[in-house]
Amino acid sequence: MTIAEFDILNNHIGYGNPNAEIVFMGLEEACDHNTIPANYNYRFNYAGTEIDGLYDLRDFHADSGLFELNKWWTTNQNQSTWNIITFLISNLGNLNLNTPIQRKTNYRNSLGRHDQRTCLLEYYPLPRPGHGDWNNINTVHAGILNIPGLFNTKDEYFDHCRNRNPDRIRRIRNIINGANSKYIFLHGVLETVENTTVVREDIIDILPDDWEDHSVLIENIGTRHFYIYSNNDKVIITSYFLSTRHFDLDALRDLTDLILN
Repeated sequence: MTIAEFDILNNHIGYGNPNAEIVFMGLEEACDHNTIPANYNYRFNYAGTEIDGLYDLRDFHADSGLFELNKWWTTNQNQSTWNIITFLISNLGNLNLNTPIQRKTNYRNSLGRHDQRTCLLEYYPLPRPGHGDWNNINTVHAGILNIPGLFNTKDEYFDHCRNRNPDRIRRIRNIINGANSKYIFLHGVLETVENTTVVREDIIDILPDDWEDHSVLIENIGTRHFYIYSNNDKVIITSYFLSTRHFDLDALRDLTDLILN
């Protein structure tokens, strides 16, 4: 990958409305091991509408011509993370999206759209099959993480994104701290260190300056913990990855009840 190609990926921070009321941020987008070249090439050449580094989720995926991206619109397969996100949105807005089919219809038509109320952000710019795969130097990522002049290893890549990539961090922070954002979910940013639940160090820079003064660790929702920050009509929820392995629907109902009450 060249520096120019990396800059294209780095300019893309997510999907949806930059003035969204409900914001979700993960660590990075997913992609399949076997289709990384095609996935990246599609992104290098994407000519769809962009607003402040945000694409339209449906337009980007449904029109891609890549099965791993458009299958959520062309088949009956369910995107599990989007299903969970839509469930949370439904509970927060009293939308009564009670079945997987209702939630799928909703995320196909409304989630991450430029003219809707949601925004999906990614902290890191490079898609990957799994966040843990960055530790496996024998995967194709060994080549992806070799960009002369920028970085050559996983640790150098993470350091570059946090400490030498101020424009991406600034744009993400502006959306999270924006005047219209009300509910912000940062998932995948909690980790366990010496049996203690902590926020990933690389994420701290995007949190509000008074984060530590206005956040509370909530335990025993599902099998995982949350930090919840609340101040000035804004709620930020930090969690482990949003997946059915960690949170069933009852746990997510408990979470939204806690947020609303």
